Amino acid sequence: MSYNITFHQENKVCKLPFPPPHGGTYCLNDDFCEAWLNITYNYSGIFAKHGLAIIKREKKELGICILEGKTASECVKILTSVIPKLENDTDPDYWKATEGNAKRSLVNLLMIAISVPSDAICHVG
Repeated sequence: MSYNITFHQENKVCKLPFPPPHGGTYCLNDDFCEAWLNITYNYSGIFAKHGLAIIKREKKELGICILEGKTASECVKILTSVIPKLENDTDPDYWKATEGNAKRSLVNLLMIAISVPSDAICHVG
């Protein structure tokens, strides 16, 4: 299971001037790719430990759904407050639930949020 996170403007997914980072999709056309990242549920425990659970709950403010409906600039603020709290213990296996792998996914999401228009809206699905 995983969650798709996209940034929209005028009811269309924003485009990136670069292929999306690992954890998202791969572009067939490297000119412009959708601002979309897929984050595995495997990191949910790590995110929960740091107050950014990936699980949808009744209270959306308790999960990564906190990004839902926020502008890209608001997402940048949220992500930059959480990312430094995570350790750097990455593993070559993307699916392995380490703080470093979870951090890398949030850094990738931050890179997307910085690259889209600041008023683009985040959707978590």
